Amino acid sequence: MGIVNELPINSKTAKELRICLDKNLEKWFDTKIKNLYNYTTRKNMLTIFKHDGYRFYFYSNEHLPKHIHVENGDGYARVVLKTLEVTDRYNLKSKELKQIVKLVEEHKTEIKEAWNEYFKE
Repeated sequence: MGIVNELPINSKTAKELRICLDKNLEKWFDTKIKNLYNYTTRKNMLTIFKHDGYRFYFYSNEHLPKHIHVENGDGYARVVLKTLEVTDRYNLKSKELKQIVKLVEEHKTEIKEAWNEYFKE
């Protein structure tokens, strides 16, 4: 952060600016890593359905409890089918999460059938 040291500001402000830049850089880096991971593993994903820009899918090597992954742009969530609990989320607003949970509930039978067929349960 050499440029921050060059700015005509006091050291406290410079420190706060460094912290802000570090947090934004960390968020940007996390997004890029997640996108790279999703890109490299996308071939091992089974899309169950799409709705309103959301894609609902499984990975080919899933684990219990039965769950569904959901993505929309940079947003991501994982929802357990039995409890409708969101067990992982990234870059989604609470309104979007509520919509996702509602869609999972509405398509629960379809998702379970797809899980059982794909994973031979």
